[in-house]
Amino acid sequence: MFARLGRHEQAAEHYRQALRVRPAYADALNNYGLLLLEQGQLDAALVQCGKAVELQPDHAHAHNTLGLVMAALGRPAEAMDHYRRALKLKPDHAEAANNLAVALIGQGHVEEAVSIFARVLDLNPDSAQAHNNLGLALHEQGKRDKALHHFERALRLDPSYADAHVNMAIVLREMGRLEEAVEHYRAALRIQPADADANCGLGEVLELRGRHVEALAAYREALRLVPAHGPAARGHARVTLRLSSIRPPSQ
Repeated sequence: MFARLGRHEQAAEHYRQALRVRPAYADALNNYGLLLLEQGQLDAALVQCGKAVELQPDHAHAHNTLGLVMAALGRPAEAMDHYRRALKLKPDHAEAANNLAVALIGQGHVEEAVSIFARVLDLNPDSAQAHNNLGLALHEQGKRDKALHHFERALRLDPSYADAHVNMAIVLREMGRLEEAVEHYRAALRIQPADADANCGLGEVLELRGRHVEALAAYREALRLVPAHGPAARGHARVTLRLSSIRPPSQ
């Protein structure tokens, strides 16, 4: 509860007190490990979650949390092993299934990921995140129409889902529907204006539409946010050159 309110130190002390009273309290170890993970204290999180599954090997949530820690540590095979254990213990564990599918995409196992994301949607058909993730997996398979359908479903469920707007824009651009792509990039940036990649993507689509002044502004914003953004820097140079070549000569 405390962690959800952002009161991380109060939450940490709450869990430490619980563990002083009951050192073998697996739920507290798991929750403390998750809090440490959120704070970026990966080694400490690994210790707490490791203790939780050692004390209670059938703790599905602890296996899922330990999987997240392993993923953050760059150990994807171990992460997937713990997600699979969580699902064996609790087949309807939608979060573990989602995490496993995301990990599988990262390892190039897209077909299995699609199957698992579909299972997540069976468990939670109103999950915008699950629709978005299935859309990403289908896009990896080159199934743009199906991917677009799931991004649209995600946005119907959560119109403020910035990532789904960006993913829609990417697919629409690939399909040649550039004005619609512009609309979704702009929608994403109204929600999440500090997204340099989205600003750059907007610049690229505007450039393709021949709207060079607007494209230049989008590239500039991306570079303001991330000065070393390579694609934005190249786009900025390209459009600057283009605009200088069409500027009328001085009298």
